[in-house]
Formats: sequence, C-alpha cells, structure tokens
Amino acid sequence: MNRCVSYDRATLVCALREVGLGAGDTVFSHVSAGMLGYPREGRAEETAWRVIVEAFLTVLGESGTWLLPTYSYTYTKPGEVYEPAYTPSEVGAFTEYFRTLRRARRSLDPIFSVAALGPRCKELIGDLPHDCFGGDCVYARLTRVGAKLCNLGVGFRYATYIHHAEQMLGVPYRFPKYFTGVSRADGQERKETWLYNVRALEDEAGLPDLRRLETEVRSRGLLSVARVGIGQVTCIDLPDLYALCSECVRRDPWFMARGGATDYSGDRIDQSGRVEFSPALGPSSGR
Repeated sequence: MNRCVSYDRATLVCALREVGLGAGDTVFSHVSAGMLGYPREGRAEETAWRVIVEAFLTVLGESGTWLLPTYSYTYTKPGEVYEPAYTPSEVGAFTEYFRTLRRARRSLDPIFSVAALGPRCKELIGDLPHDCFGGDCVYARLTRVGAKLCNLGVGFRYATYIHHAEQMLGVPYRFPKYFTGVSRADGQERKETWLYNVRALEDEAGLPDLRRLETEVRSRGLLSVARVGIGQVTCIDLPDLYALCSECVRRDPWFMARGGATDYSGDRIDQSGRVEFSPALGPSSGR
C-alpha cells in the first residue's frame, strides 16, 4: 500500500454514491484495496478491508446485495477437493476475507465460486446449473435483476463478466470443456462435472483485451467513475454492458480479445466430456 493516508470510510461512501450505488442495489465487484492507498482509520491491511466492507454495506443498506469473486479453479487441478466453507479464494486477500465474513454465503461452483452478502444470496447463487458462464449462471442472473458492476481500485477492464457474454455470444476463440472433480459440503462428498468455456492456453490470440470495449463504454457515457484516494471506483449497469458486448461482438467477433485467426467454434464435446477438435486445428487445451 501507499504510505500516505489517502481516503477514509466517509469519502469512500461518497464515491460509491457518486457512481450511482444506492440502497437496495445488487452489485458485483472486483476489489484491490492496495490500489487506493491507506485509509485514515489505520494502516493494517485488515483495517482497509473493514473500511471497504463498511462503506459498501452503508451504501447498499439492509436490502442491498453485494457479491465478490472467490474463484478457486479447483476442478482444473486434478486431485483437489472443493469445499465451499474451507477452500481459499485465489483471487486476492480481500476476497478471502470477504468470504469468511459471518453472514457471507458462497456458491458451489468449484471453479468460479462467488460469495455474497444480502437478502438476494439464495436467488443469485443457489441451485446453480453446472455451467460456469452459461444462460443461468451467476452473471446471467445478475443481468436479469439489473445488477451493477462496481470495481474498486482495479479499473473497468477487470471484469470476469465478459466470459459470460463471450459464451452466450459464441465468440470464435473459446470452446466448451468439461471438468470433473469432487466437492465436499454438509458432510457429503459428490463427484460432479462442470462446464467451463475455455480458451486455448497456447493461443495468445484469445487473451482478454478490453481496451476497445472500455473506449466504447466511456464514449457512450455508460461508465461512472469517481476518485478514491490514489485510485478510483468505476460502475456500470450490467444490462447495458451485456447489450454493448452483444453489439460489438456482432460487428467484430474478436472485439474483446487480443485477436488472431484461430476459430474454435467448430469444436465440440463428446459424451465423455472430452473436446473433439476440428481436424485442421489439432489437439489443444484451454482455460
């Protein structure tokens, strides 16, 4: 973290309201506490985390619901067991702190789990289909309820949400792949198979690149931005983001990726869960 005092709970509350958050909202966030500097309340890392949680909950109120990624990628690592209550998040210390909060609930997705606080937890993360980014995944549900993507410290381009849009829009640089593993919850173990729309790891053309999308978002006035300490908070309505992704991908299927000529859209999955690749492409692996 930066050594200077940069913000406090009150200024963060004001910034969240400035970008459009309010009582009763449903919000998904990517957070980097260190990108904001030190809060006035103290320099300990957990103090910054507490300030951020208190600020968001103050703005959202008791009727609001806040979700964060707690991705573990467990089923992509053979031999590991996914336990929602114990498997650590691998996407930042703040997300690990958040998922252990007393009232937080975590989804059963063994690859891209999310944790949530608020009255819509069950509606948004309960009874999920075994498809990380499909038509009834967390991100689809967030879009249907008119949720917002509000990032803190990391800017707009940190948005796993685009993988949902990519799958639904059928981009050519990703393909469906099944991952099977073991989950343990409520004292029971279950062998499960989950679908993850992956990219070919050896093909850098499929790497995310949201620069053009961010330009469009900003030029159309869809993104609200407020300064917080040495960083910023950004916010966009997810229905607006999905509509823009759809428009841009129809115009250019590679709009949200680095770009290239490889097309994986003809690949398919056999009944055993293995990907059968188009003969011209040869075997690949992906995440």
